[in-house]
Amino acid sequence: MRHLTLKLTALGLALTIAAGCRDGEGVTVRHLAFEGVRQVNPADLRAAMVTAAAGWLPWSGKTYFSRQDFDDDLRRLEAFYAARGYPEARVRAFRTAYLDGKTRMDLTVVIEEGEPLRIESVEWAGFDGLPEAHRADLRHRAALE
Repeated sequence: MRHLTLKLTALGLALTIAAGCRDGEGVTVRHLAFEGVRQVNPADLRAAMVTAAAGWLPWSGKTYFSRQDFDDDLRRLEAFYAARGYPEARVRAFRTAYLDGKTRMDLTVVIEEGEPLRIESVEWAGFDGLPEAHRADLRHRAALE
């Protein structure tokens, strides 16, 4: 009989823990920071993410941390860099520091930007039918340096 009581107690504890740890409830992000970011504006990275720091104004809506959204955000950050010429950029790590009994957290994302793509030369093809003045204007407007 004692063995059965332990099983029920463990099951009750597991159900209580599962009910209390629903994704998206209970933990807000107090501060979102980046390390290793030198080539882009951190505000642009924050704008590309769903995960956001909670507002400090009393009437700011509460947004809760979602691990699934955050995992998607990490992939979004790498895509953000790739679209801006940094195909080797990778999220190397992230750190969390919990506060207030694990109801708030500071979140830091560590990024390794890597080297940007560099274009060594541009070859203009298919513009032979245009007058030279127009071709020169196109090259000037492209402003490739």
